[in-house]
Amino acid sequence: MEKIVSSSEQTLRLDPEYFMVAFRGDDFPVYLRNKDFVYRGLEFEKLPSFTQRLKEEFPRASVLPHSERLAAENGDGNGGGEEEGRPRIYVCCVQVAEEDEGKGEEGFSMPPRVRQSRRRMDVRAFRHDRPVHRGARDRLNEFKTLWIERTHLRTRAGFPSLLRWLEVDPSPRTELVPPVTHACEAVEAKTRELRRLASADDVDGRSSGATATATAETTQRLSLTLQGALDAAVNGGVARYREAFLDPGAEVPAELRGEAARLRRLMAEQVSMDRTSTMRSA
Repeated sequence: MEKIVSSSEQTLRLDPEYFMVAFRGDDFPVYLRNKDFVYRGLEFEKLPSFTQRLKEEFPRASVLPHSERLAAENGDGNGGGEEEGRPRIYVCCVQVAEEDEGKGEEGFSMPPRVRQSRRRMDVRAFRHDRPVHRGARDRLNEFKTLWIERTHLRTRAGFPSLLRWLEVDPSPRTELVPPVTHACEAVEAKTRELRRLASADDVDGRSSGATATATAETTQRLSLTLQGALDAAVNGGVARYREAFLDPGAEVPAELRGEAARLRRLMAEQVSMDRTSTMRSA
């Protein structure tokens, strides 16, 4: 057990990618036919590589983006298949839902990388976000009308498992996330990532067991993430959020003014975190 914990402390592991895959058509085996699954990607595998792997495994099927599935279900097309009745596979990336992100972190004192390993255990709640614009679109600042259509999914078992794919429970739940709430989520997620990387970097710097490679990798990831946050603050992102929801004259519905106040607090928190992280990575 001590070796396992030590390995978790010293090794930087990237979170795996997850993909939702929907099989449509009668040509698939019964255990796949007209069912939805979440796949856990291979190490370093991204959507293009995963899509190519599906094409090689199911050469007779059309592998299509999730948007084509929505068009078919809404009656706007035949689902993207080149031929009538051809089997179709719809694919998109999904994220681990918040209810599983924080699991196992409360009430325990543990190194950041051990905590991160615990977060990967028994993962079964996912979400898929699709941007949609409602109302007149502002070409200078699209965040003003950018809503998120969020679909919540649950698998019938948890990852990791013996299989790299698990069936999704039927009847997923869908909600619309307002623009200002989505802005809060984006700022909060970036601050959380900076805090986690800064904590791991601090532990590596003080730990005699941390390898030089692990420490360098953590510091590099912290620097890259910090640079991304600073670039977004200067060139877009945070600046656009401020213009859309916080500046005088910003049109925020009365029922969402609490979210605007929350966004202001989160942005101040991120600025403080940016300063702290800059000093750490210097």
